[in-house]
Amino acid sequence: NVWNEGLNEFMTNLKSSRQLIIMDLFDAIHNEEYAALKMANDFPESVSLNSDIDIIIPKKLNEKMESFLKNHALISQFKTEKKSFMNAIKIVTYENEILALDLIWQLKRKNLEMLNAKEIIAKNVKNGFGVKNASCKYTVQYIALFHLLNNAKIPKKYLTYNQIIQNSDKKLDLLINEYYSNRKQNKTKLLHYLHRQKENKKISFIINTINYGMDTLKSYFSNSGFVVTFSGVDGVGKSTVIEQIALKIEKQLRKRVVILRHRPSLLPILSVYTKGKDKAHTDVISSLPRQGKNTSLLSSLFRFSYYYFDYLIGQFVIYFRYTLRGHVVIYDRYYFDFINDSRRSNIQLPKFISKSGYLFLLKPKFNFFLFEEAKVILKRKKELDESTINELTIEYKTLFQNLKLKTKNTVYDSIRNDNLDNTLQTIISTLIKN
Repeated sequence: NVWNEGLNEFMTNLKSSRQLIIMDLFDAIHNEEYAALKMANDFPESVSLNSDIDIIIPKKLNEKMESFLKNHALISQFKTEKKSFMNAIKIVTYENEILALDLIWQLKRKNLEMLNAKEIIAKNVKNGFGVKNASCKYTVQYIALFHLLNNAKIPKKYLTYNQIIQNSDKKLDLLINEYYSNRKQNKTKLLHYLHRQKENKKISFIINTINYGMDTLKSYFSNSGFVVTFSGVDGVGKSTVIEQIALKIEKQLRKRVVILRHRPSLLPILSVYTKGKDKAHTDVISSLPRQGKNTSLLSSLFRFSYYYFDYLIGQFVIYFRYTLRGHVVIYDRYYFDFINDSRRSNIQLPKFISKSGYLFLLKPKFNFFLFEEAKVILKRKKELDESTINELTIEYKTLFQNLKLKTKNTVYDSIRNDNLDNTLQTIISTLIKN
């Protein structure tokens, strides 16, 4: 280990910290028995930044691998989420790169064991780059079972894999092949087959069921999610940033992302009651922002109260439905629009009213205001005039600066979105650090 870490000092210009950690890990388990899943026939460190590494191991190897990674000199943050059948490890390097590893000793979906891990390890195949992989047959079976039992479509890149077991007469392979030939087939036959395997019968089934219940209960208390909001005038590039950040969170932070527009939306927009759902949403999409003609104080109070109630009650629904379950909720616009740009919702009220309402809301963990020069925005969208863009930009920056001074636990950052890659890197680094 000392020599490895010493050599890493001379490799930093050639390899990233993430790549060096992967190289060191596979060197450390070179003489151990394991089976990597879905690894390309290439150097292990060539794995994509958006990909995790799944390794089937004997349970006794988990402690050794965890200890090795925990004490690695290139790792700044180390987190484990140990379950009855696997250990999910998340690593952050000093360069803010993320590496996710799943160390699996029992291949399960809920309380059902899909495949025999010991058998897969015993029949591993070492490739030309020194990595011991699960055989092609087991890889196909795992990919098919994982997606079918999770009610998910098998990704396109794996659709040709079934050719490997196409001529097999094994019962499991026949069931999988049957699915490939008839994609709409339900999974009843597959579940019936798995229930009849000895790993899922009698005492084993009871133990698996108890372990699944304990894992589920544990995950509710150890894997909470968080809320991210994005604000900015039309044309600043919020949609593109949100799309890319959602992908990075799902692939790198390995959390499910839920994207909401503006508010929790337990209540529909007010125009639904007069125009009907379809017509109201069509009008919202097709109309320009800030075109409402409402000047009535009473009407504005009613509209604000209606939408504020949606935030007030909806925040708890969002918390229990998503955040508590470990999901990341991303808002495309948020309550800050009611403070700085209430005209967008056809509301004309003194700012202190909407600003006071924010005191009673759960504070999203991360809040980002994206801005850019008015001239650049107008080239993308000519929905607002230059003076309005400049005015809103100043108001949002001031609001975020004031909120930032009042708390240490919540992020309020203003980011100039003049370079997409830099913007994404700034945001993802902020998420990781906090």
